[in-house]
Amino acid sequence: HGMVERCEGRFLTVGRHNLYVTGFQAWGGVGMEVRYSGPDTRGNLVFLRAGSVGAVPARYYAKCDPSSGGPTEPGLTMCVFRSEVFLGSIPSLRDADTGDNRLYFVGKATIPAADMHDLRTFRQYVPGTPDVNYAWA
Repeated sequence: HGMVERCEGRFLTVGRHNLYVTGFQAWGGVGMEVRYSGPDTRGNLVFLRAGSVGAVPARYYAKCDPSSGGPTEPGLTMCVFRSEVFLGSIPSLRDADTGDNRLYFVGKATIPAADMHDLRTFRQYVPGTPDVNYAWA
């Protein structure tokens, strides 16, 4: 299937909030868009852009923590993982590179906005992104 829209409403207070977005690709095309609306956008949907990002909760893959490894350029942190098996859903990324899960960390990049529409765009930021069977966070 192509990109599937998932919508969920949340009322947030003014200030910083951590957001963790995952996705996967099994075969065929790939894409990811993260958009929001609110008083600051006059109710219009706009792409999520870079801002101040705090540490990723420990339940996620440690190498994807945007605060690890010292200062980075402004942007959103994206990590890509390859799978040796067909992905029919988003795998548990926390357990990559361990045990028998056959899911491996490929790379980490800073992206300016959560707006990706093809494999070429993923590879622009994480060159080792495989052709098929990969997940991201």
